[in-house]
Amino acid sequence: VIRSVRDLRPLWVIPWETRLIVGTTESNYTGDLRNVRPDADEIEDLFTSFTRYFPTSGLTRGDICCAYAGVRPIVDQGGGSENSLSRKSEVVVDRDRRLITVNGGKLTTFRRMAEQTIDEVDRLLPRPTADADLRHRLRNAPLWPGLSRTDAARWIAELSAASNGSDESGRIASHLVRLYGRDAADILKEATRDQFLGGQTSRPRREGPPLFPDLPYCLAELVYLCKSEQVCHLLDLVKRRTSIYFLADHGGQSALPQIVDRIAPTLGWDRERTAFELSAVREEFEADCRAIGDFGVPRGSVRQPCGP
Repeated sequence: VIRSVRDLRPLWVIPWETRLIVGTTESNYTGDLRNVRPDADEIEDLFTSFTRYFPTSGLTRGDICCAYAGVRPIVDQGGGSENSLSRKSEVVVDRDRRLITVNGGKLTTFRRMAEQTIDEVDRLLPRPTADADLRHRLRNAPLWPGLSRTDAARWIAELSAASNGSDESGRIASHLVRLYGRDAADILKEATRDQFLGGQTSRPRREGPPLFPDLPYCLAELVYLCKSEQVCHLLDLVKRRTSIYFLADHGGQSALPQIVDRIAPTLGWDRERTAFELSAVREEFEADCRAIGDFGVPRGSVRQPCGP
C-alpha cells in the first residue's frame, strides 16, 4: 500500500500474473458511460506516486501500456462523507416484475452482497434459504468451486500428471482448478486430446498449449467459457470472461484469429460475424492506445496494466 502524492489516498500495487496493477483513483464522472477511460491527471497521479515509492524500479511512462477505469454507482443517503457513502449497498426487490437490482457496494463487500441477493432469489422462487452452517462455510472457506483447499492441491497434481507432467501443464492445471474447480477436469480432457483432421494427411491438433508464452490460457478454456458463461462477443471473452486483453502483449491480438477460428463454430458465427468481432477488439484497443498516447506513452511497448 502506498499513498497518492496528489491527495494522500491509499493506493495499491498488486502483482497480477506477470504484470502489476497500480490503483485506484476516485473521482466523480459525468461523461459517456459507454466510453469510460481514465484521464491524464489520474494516470499521472498513479505513475508519479508509484515512482515516488519505488524510485529504483527503472520504470518509465513508456512501460505503461494499459489504463482502465470503471464507474461505480453510489447509493444516495442524503448526505455523509463520500468515503462512507461508497461502502453503502442495497438490494432492491420488485416482486411484481420479479426483478432484483443490486446497487452500490465495493469489491470488499461483494460476498455479503451476493449472499443477500441469493437470499432474495430464494424468497422469490420460493425455496429454503441457506442454513447457518452453509453460511459459515461460505464466509470462511476459500473460493474453490466445489473443492476444499486440500482437494484443489490434489487435483492440480493429478490433472498435471494426467496431461504430461510438464511445468507448462502444471501451470494450466493450477489456473483451471483455481477458476473452475471440478470443471477443470473436463476442460483439460478437451485440452489434451488429439483431434485428427480427415484424409490421408491427417495430423493431430492439440488444444492444450498456452496461447501466450507467459500466461496459462488455452483454447479449451475459451471454448468452455463460450458454452458455459454466456459469451456474446469476442471482446466480452478476452476482456471480461478472461483477462487476456489486459495481460497479453498488445491486447492479445496476435492470438485473436486463432481464438475466433476455434470459438466461431460454438457460437454460430459466420465469416462476416467473425470479421466484425475481430474489428471490434481492434477498435477498442486503438481507443485505449489513444487515451494512453495523450499521456505521452508510446504505443508499441510491452503492456503493463495500470488501473485507476
